[in-house]
Order: sequence, then C-alpha cells, then structure tokens
Amino acid sequence: MNQDLWIGKLKSKYRFVRLKSVGRLSENGGECEDLPELRNLNVQFRTRYTGYDRTPSFVAYYASKFSLPVFGVTDYASFAGAEELRLACRTTGGVYFCGAEAEVSAASGEKVRALALAVPHGNAKGFHATLAPCRDAKKEYVLAYADKFNSRLKKYGIRIEARDIPSSFGGEKIYTDRLLYGALARAVMEKYSEGEEILAFLEETGAELSEPTRRRGIS
Repeated sequence: MNQDLWIGKLKSKYRFVRLKSVGRLSENGGECEDLPELRNLNVQFRTRYTGYDRTPSFVAYYASKFSLPVFGVTDYASFAGAEELRLACRTTGGVYFCGAEAEVSAASGEKVRALALAVPHGNAKGFHATLAPCRDAKKEYVLAYADKFNSRLKKYGIRIEARDIPSSFGGEKIYTDRLLYGALARAVMEKYSEGEEILAFLEETGAELSEPTRRRGIS
C-alpha cells in the first residue's frame, strides 16, 4: 500500500486503523521533510474532537513529518484524543505529556487562568469526564446563539436546525462556534444558490465585504 493510502487511513473512524497507519508511515521513512524555519514555532492543533478534520494520529504523523519539535493538541474541554495521541507519539518517537488550560471571566471581568501541566496518562479518561460541564456549557452557548441567528434571519426564511450543528466523533456530539458558523453557511447556501444572491443577502444584513471576497462570491 502506498504512502498516500496510509495517510488517508489516518482519518479512519477506527482508532486501531489510525494507529496502525502511523506505524506503517513511521517504518517507511519517519521524518520526511526538514524545515528549519519551523523549529522555533510552538504549533497548536485541533482535532476531530473539536470539529476539525485531523485525528490525533494524523497530528502525530504531521509533526514527525515536518520535524516539529514542540506542538500541542488544544481541543476544547476534551481529553478524548489524549490516549491516541500518546500511542501515536510513542510510535513516531515524539515526546509527549498531558495537560490542560482553562480561562474564565470572573464576575469583576478579570480573566482567571488555571493550568494543569501534568495530568497522568492513566487519568486522561477520568479527567475528560470532569470536563463534561464545560462541554455542556459550550453546547448551551452555541444553541443560544443559533436561536439568536434564527430570530434575526426569520424574515429571510433561513433557519439553523439544532441537529445540523454538531459533528460526531468517538461517540460524542461536538458543539463549537466554528460548527455553528458552518451550519449557518449551509443554511444560507440552501436558500440562495447563486453567488450574487448570497452577496446581496450579506449586504442587506450589514456584513462588510472586501473586494476580493466580493469577486470570489460572484465567480
């Protein structure tokens, strides 16, 4: 099986397939590209557990491929991918640790930040469970904004259905701002099929459009 097919399998819905693919890719060359200009970067990734398209295995492979010395997975209120990332990094030879960062606004408006820099790997599953209230709060926030969008867009015949917002991965439904905006974009495109119609709609709602955006929308 060629390399492109193994890379494709890094996005499989099955974790064992993803981890097997990391192993095969590591056997076939490990670090494929050396980009010195990236060595001073602290790269952060988000994965399918926050509604993006990369799996933890893909992140580990990508970091190895481009010789990234430091990278982090910053999924929102989720440790669901920690074990897979640990196993994938062990295969690629990467150094890893589990940690978390939380930032909230106090009643006074002051930002409060807490760091957990060393969550034992064996506690990742339990720690993920303790973050459930944060994920629930995010879901509530996203659905509340969906209602605000629906109220404003009702006169245009556009509605965001709650079932169209979340993505599902690893048995969990994920709600994020990014997924909400994706659902909004799909709802608008279902209503208006032509670029000029979409531009006219956006202008009527008060959206500020740059000239490059306008040209792309018409084309």
